[in-house]
Amino acid sequence: MRLGTAVAMLAVLLGGCAGGTVVEYAGLDGGYASDYVQQAAASGRFPTAIAGRPSAGVKADSDREVLAALRLPGHFPPAEFVAVDAATARATRLVLRFDAAFGSRPCEVDAPLAAGRGSTLSVNAALCSGDGALSHARAALPRPGGAGDPLLAAGLNALLRDLLPASIRDVPDGG
Repeated sequence: MRLGTAVAMLAVLLGGCAGGTVVEYAGLDGGYASDYVQQAAASGRFPTAIAGRPSAGVKADSDREVLAALRLPGHFPPAEFVAVDAATARATRLVLRFDAAFGSRPCEVDAPLAAGRGSTLSVNAALCSGDGALSHARAALPRPGGAGDPLLAAGLNALLRDLLPASIRDVPDGG
């Protein structure tokens, strides 16, 4: 077994298990640099597009609760996550898709599945600029009781730590 594969498996077993969350995949595309994250957050507001919702309820309320729960990893300055229109956003932004297929175009907000199916919530996340993903990741976590569930917040923030590393060297096997 390659050392990089062993490190990746260990990271999933130890680091990606916040409240039952398993980060199943995290990858960086050739253009990722932490500078993109810092530039996007420079105003103190981090643009975020959300597709689907983590639990039943009114989408606008769910989006507000999800945005309030998100935190940039500690190696970045703090920023408030704010909603942007996924269909028209072009600047660097976070894209979260709840219960959506994990596809080859992580920045496109495809039709999400209905909330509330099964006991596991899948979350696809991508740092996007224009049409392209600079990094993307997928996590599985226990379906929350609501968008304000602390376990959902812990799971989403574990996913962000893998999605937004300080450098490409911080990703198991180099991304």
